[in-house]
Amino acid sequence: MKEKILITGAAGFIGREFLAALIQQNPRQEIIVIDAFTYAANVKDYSDIISFGNVVTLDEKIQTLSEATLKYLD
Repeated sequence: MKEKILITGAAGFIGREFLAALIQQNPRQEIIVIDAFTYAANVKDYSDIISFGNVVTLDEKIQTLSEATLKYLD
């Protein structure tokens, strides 16, 4: 089974930089992002970054993940 990387808050400044570095190191690595896309998110920059990698984005709050999301992460 191929490993996945989970990042929370990747649409904020620090998260975007971390995500960009991961994608640059290994663009084929599957990365799952959970982010609520609040005031701190920069959706345009985030969208530009994820276009270069294998990123699945889940627009949810980490405190209230749905059952479907938890099964997906399993």
